[in-house]
Amino acid sequence: MWPLSLSVSRHRAKDEQYAGHIDAPKNLDPRQSTLVENAYYLCKPPERSARISKVSPPLHQYIRKLLFSDLDKDSITNVLKQLRKLPWSECEQYILKCFMKVHKGKYGQIHLIASLTSGLSRHHDEFAVAVVDEVLEEIRVGVELNEYGAQQKRLAHLRFLGELYNYEHVDSSVIFETLNVTLSYGHGTSEQEVLDPPEDFFRVRMVIILLETCGHYFDRGSSKKRLDQFLIHFQRYILSKGPLPLDIEFDLQDLFANLRPNMTRYATIDEVNAAILQLEEREHASSDTKPLSRSSSGVISSNGKSIAKDIGENGAAHKEESDSDSGSGSGVRGGQNEELDDGNHERGSGSDNGDDYDDGDGPGSDDDNEFRVRQKVVTVDPEEQAALIKS
Repeated sequence: MWPLSLSVSRHRAKDEQYAGHIDAPKNLDPRQSTLVENAYYLCKPPERSARISKVSPPLHQYIRKLLFSDLDKDSITNVLKQLRKLPWSECEQYILKCFMKVHKGKYGQIHLIASLTSGLSRHHDEFAVAVVDEVLEEIRVGVELNEYGAQQKRLAHLRFLGELYNYEHVDSSVIFETLNVTLSYGHGTSEQEVLDPPEDFFRVRMVIILLETCGHYFDRGSSKKRLDQFLIHFQRYILSKGPLPLDIEFDLQDLFANLRPNMTRYATIDEVNAAILQLEEREHASSDTKPLSRSSSGVISSNGKSIAKDIGENGAAHKEESDSDSGSGSGVRGGQNEELDDGNHERGSGSDNGDDYDDGDGPGSDDDNEFRVRQKVVTVDPEEQAALIKS
């Protein structure tokens, strides 16, 4: 039996001899010569210098371990505590950089990063604002470039933005502005063939992802009205693209079934244009009557300032206005008589009972590690309630 070293040397000698035969001139056509060279280099790859891996500082390695390895719904409170203990003057920019790499982590844990952002915003306001700015900038750049390789990153950022709204970190106006930019940027312009070609349905998927994340909160007040208007314009955009792929069509059916099950799905451009025209006429009529309603709720004094009437007469009107806030959840943040949405109850894992923050707590208290989740109003049918009382 030959020793191992001798056997290796014999094989190496044969390879070198075979390489000499390959280098010898032969009457081969270019296709056959390419096939022979590919087979040779597949067996004996050319020598390359070793790749030098980047060595990160221990603090950066620890931050990545917290966010991408340790973070889950059970450890989120501990991760928040550890992040607060870090020297923020040294690592704030790197934490922001890691937060913006949500597409490199697990898609199902994006809401945990949003929850950490909401928790850290109580102690680092500038960091929380920077996170929102960076997310909006990434979404805008993705729409402007429309790169195929960045589609997974764009979807992750849209999911992140929706979760930031769920954790009461952004307002509904930010969501609707993002939706409008997603549909309108470059569409109907000379750059449409590059930014939004007719065969590209990725923007439809972007809208679906964002509305699936936070659209179920737009069910009352002005946010409900704005979503109804947007969905009509969204249908016109869809009809302008042509036949949809089956997977996107099924996702659209699920979206409308969850958000607006009674909304009409238009089949032609003419139908949706007529609906938009009717909607604009209704808005114009309501805008003409709005100054009359405002003048009836108050009187003008001699110095030009408005003096409100007795609160007892207009209490219902003031309550209605507060309920029709632009999706910011002002009627929800009190949270005494409302229940958490079942889909988001687990997300407030740092707080077992879903209570809001107490501003009087000190910076070192355990209540600083709780997380606020946007709540949803649950309406009860009076007949069902009477039947339950009788039973």
